Amino acid sequence: HLFAPEQPDWNWDNREVEEDFLKTIRFWSDRGVDGFRIDVAHALKKDLKRLLTSKKDNVDGFKIAQNGTDVLFDRNEVHEIYREWRKVFNEYNPPRVAIAEAYVRVERRVLYARPDELGQAFNFDLLGAPFEAKYFKKYITDGIKWAKKEGSSTTWVLNNHDKVRSATRYGLAKSVKEQKWLLSNGKKGKLDKDLGEQRSNAAMMMLLALPGCTYMYQGEELGLHEVADIPHN
Repeated sequence: HLFAPEQPDWNWDNREVEEDFLKTIRFWSDRGVDGFRIDVAHALKKDLKRLLTSKKDNVDGFKIAQNGTDVLFDRNEVHEIYREWRKVFNEYNPPRVAIAEAYVRVERRVLYARPDELGQAFNFDLLGAPFEAKYFKKYITDGIKWAKKEGSSTTWVLNNHDKVRSATRYGLAKSVKEQKWLLSNGKKGKLDKDLGEQRSNAAMMMLLALPGCTYMYQGEELGLHEVADIPHN
């Protein structure tokens, strides 16, 4: 498993697994669902021959092999699965939408969004970017450039469940590490809530003006802050 013993990974080298997923996709599509979000989309295929060899516990998309030959992540064979899924999605009118959650570099991420695969992939680059124009410009430019190269459009994301909400992180002092702030129940580090909310709203307005699809995290439309002091018990 990659995450917990209670979540054993499927063996995607077994054709029965692939057939079962195609059956599941059709089951929900027949009932009118609009589309599917593929969690950890880059981690279906594994190199089972090398799986038991020593490897650091690592799910950082920027440290895995970038040529599709990693033991666990972003293997080239995974795209064969999504091409088959796309054929099923296109059986419906309108075709079903799908999006990949794949924490990999932009040049690898856009492969999942190709028209003959899932069609979209979450662009998470801005989640780790400080509120500075040079970073926004770089990630936006790269996203558009690489998506165009593969014949798709990019997506835009400011928040998800893995990150401190933008209204909060944009208001934290530069010297404050957001995860340390969160683990301290919001007690260690200066937070300017008004500034963070203004910046978050401005960033979202900018994203909504860009080409492609914008994904809004629940509560983001209200400018909600991270709640850091929820009791552990």
